[in-house]
Amino acid sequence: MTSLALSSALRNPLLSAVGQAHAPTAVVLGLPHAGGTDRLFRGWERLLPQDTQLLALRYPGRQTRLAHAPFRRMSDIVEQILAATLFLEDMDLYLFGHSMGALVGYAVCQEMEARVRLSLAGLVASSSRSPWDMPESAPIRTRSDESLCEELLALGGTPPEVLKDPATRDLVLSPLRADYELLETWTPVDNAVAVPIHEIHGDADTLTADDIEGWRCSTTGDFVSTTVPGGHFYLSDSPALATHCLTELIRSRRTTDRQ
Repeated sequence: MTSLALSSALRNPLLSAVGQAHAPTAVVLGLPHAGGTDRLFRGWERLLPQDTQLLALRYPGRQTRLAHAPFRRMSDIVEQILAATLFLEDMDLYLFGHSMGALVGYAVCQEMEARVRLSLAGLVASSSRSPWDMPESAPIRTRSDESLCEELLALGGTPPEVLKDPATRDLVLSPLRADYELLETWTPVDNAVAVPIHEIHGDADTLTADDIEGWRCSTTGDFVSTTVPGGHFYLSDSPALATHCLTELIRSRRTTDRQ
């Protein structure tokens, strides 16, 4: 990647550089969970191959982009990601999506293949239901604040003190409702992608065998499933578990390219 291509991509407020790789030949785009931010990926640059540049998505409606309206439809965020990655088409581009981010990543894969544009090098789907497992319960976005807080605390990843303060609680719940609306109004295209998929989840998470099989059926390419110690936010306590999976995907792709 030329420095010009990277600097051009980073003019888009959707992207944030995590560290600075030396002469990078690959890019990883990190997609956070519902209600999440690019902070999820801080420190990961020290755990990835030196020639891999990590970029994190900065969802609107939170932190430095608080004044921007959050996305409420999958098609909107996918379109913005496609625009943000236009300058990266000469690179091997990998997506790492955690929870909601995995589903956003899959939607990006589908749209890129539909447009016969960039062929993604791989997707890591972390702690996520499969694209085909649509929840049958009432929409989460319409739940009370108390119910949403209980959901967050059960999943982990959100400090309890943040939810106790009414001011900070609203800053968390408002974009979270928008993120759930994005997920709950999305119907994936009924086509598997050719992108290799590595699925990873904690052994204490609530994912089922059907979720894993759903991811397996979501690609006609290589598929790997990995179970690691931990819950839904295993990567917050042990980011190396996630970056190891990502690094193995990158090495596998490079080995295939050399054959």
